[in-house]
Amino acid sequence: MPNRFFLLLIFGTLLLLNACRSTKEATTLDTESVTRDSLASVNGKAFFIKGIDAYNQKSFSEALTAFKSAEPFIFTGTKFNANDKALLYNAIGKCFFFLGSADSASYYFTAAQILEPQNYEAYNNSGYIKFIQREYDLAISDFKKSLLIKPDYGEAIENLKLAEEFKSGKLTWDAEALFEKAEQMQNIEEKISLYSRLTQLQPNFADAKNNLGVALFRAGRLDDALKVFTELTAQHLDYAMGYNNLGFVSEAKGLKDDAVSHYRKAIQLDSRFILALENLSSVLYDQADYDGAIKAAKEVLLYEPNNTDAKTRIAMCEKHLKNKRKKK
Repeated sequence: MPNRFFLLLIFGTLLLLNACRSTKEATTLDTESVTRDSLASVNGKAFFIKGIDAYNQKSFSEALTAFKSAEPFIFTGTKFNANDKALLYNAIGKCFFFLGSADSASYYFTAAQILEPQNYEAYNNSGYIKFIQREYDLAISDFKKSLLIKPDYGEAIENLKLAEEFKSGKLTWDAEALFEKAEQMQNIEEKISLYSRLTQLQPNFADAKNNLGVALFRAGRLDDALKVFTELTAQHLDYAMGYNNLGFVSEAKGLKDDAVSHYRKAIQLDSRFILALENLSSVLYDQADYDGAIKAAKEVLLYEPNNTDAKTRIAMCEKHLKNKRKKK
């Protein structure tokens, strides 16, 4: 799912107790009212925080339940202001969106805007729904409203640019066409940008996410590449290339044991995966596991008898093993 939404990790500013205290003795009714209000404040915040925690774990059904539990307390407690209520509705809308209910999400994003017209995230979020529904003019209008409130809001800036490019016809929803365009780009940052957009539009397009990871690696952004390949292999458990590339990035970061594990997984998925076999042989050689390196190199030769690299590595491993035997 595109990461085009922004969820505050802390609750909005809460209204403080009235600083002006009356000298009049509180009646029983006043006391009960204050008690109910205090309970509403405590419960509203508690359920909201529970929802945030679940949301961050991508447990959207659990988050929605918690946010909805917070709703009656936040809407009845006098310590919550309009911004608090808008933040809650924006959060509920996001849960509905990730649960696949765009109509319900749109309803809550609109409600958040009505409650607090300065809630720039809600405009961005409703704009994104209109964008994926290909209502570009309406989407552009919402993104611009978001930017009027917060001109430096990065998500809305990117979304506005994307919507304008789709409206103009520079980009289309044809994933294969976008993929081909990205492949032809020479500038690495432009390549990364287009692959990023493609993965947002087509979250299950494994090859696009794989190529995004490769581009990030080539740009020297190893941590970002590692994250992309980790997500890719979690989403596509049978995608051998993803495991191979996750292994390669792990190796580049010095995580050689992890690299061995990922290469082996790639080979398990595709026993004729020459590149993964070569990479496995190479990292095992670096770890001085010469027997393991020889075994992997010999498997390469089963499929490519004239593979020079495999033959060279076998010879190097045998030399090291011979020297070890001599020392004994």
